Amino acid sequence: MVVSLAENAAYGVIGSSPLLVTDRIFQDVGRIGSALHAEYVVLGQLQKGDTGLVTRAHSIRVSDQKHLWAGTIPLPVTDMASGLD
Repeated sequence: MVVSLAENAAYGVIGSSPLLVTDRIFQDVGRIGSALHAEYVVLGQLQKGDTGLVTRAHSIRVSDQKHLWAGTIPLPVTDMASGLD
């Protein structure tokens, strides 16, 4: 989703690197959006599932913290590069 947004010149996409230099404590979406001067945020998580990994992504409008989109993408073990645990 982030790659698709970044390819569109109408959007200014900020990667997660500004967040990675801060302490990894939970912050609400309003604080994250304010710190990044962002109107929307895309949050993602990667979890280990029974048969591989599961990616979850959420697109959230900062002003009212409304979820605009959410999705789950399974990544079976057979799709992962060999040698990764």
